[in-house]
Amino acid sequence: MMKKCKESKSDFYLALLNYRNTPVAGLDVSPSQILMSRMLRSTMPCTAEMLEPKVVENVRDKLLENKQKVEKHYNNTAHERAPFQPGDNVVIQNWPNRTWSPAKVLQSQGPRSYVLQTDTGNTVRRNSSHVRKSKHHCNVLPDHSENVTEVDPCTSAVAEPCNNEAGYVTRSGRSINKPSRLKDYVL
Repeated sequence: MMKKCKESKSDFYLALLNYRNTPVAGLDVSPSQILMSRMLRSTMPCTAEMLEPKVVENVRDKLLENKQKVEKHYNNTAHERAPFQPGDNVVIQNWPNRTWSPAKVLQSQGPRSYVLQTDTGNTVRRNSSHVRKSKHHCNVLPDHSENVTEVDPCTSAVAEPCNNEAGYVTRSGRSINKPSRLKDYVL
């Protein structure tokens, strides 16, 4: 607010007064009404009745109720991410084009980090936010080394999906097919 006042060369104290007179979202009372039980005199036209003190009750209860409502809506969809097990078929997100390619989990390195083997045979390390479970079984080249040592983050390669011509079906049942004009390109 101070930066905007400085940029527009307007009075900071007037902006602060307007802020204090603006009702809080979800409460229909302003900070000045909560603190002093009345509106403050400002440049906005108002009646004399609005400037008289009127005690506002149950403000804490309303704030707590709003907080619980937001918490309930958040908790309806929030859940912990299930850990991947070695041998799980997954898809990983490749950068910078954000395409998803199939892979297999080799081992877990920490709570959210996994060492994966792509279908081209490359070994990569990804955070669980870039890894999703896959329903399709993809052929992954067998790994001949028993131990996976230091993994270079730049060793990932863009790979073709398992069945790129067939498309896929969404959860709602809609069939998604890639445009035929893109059949000559690797996506």
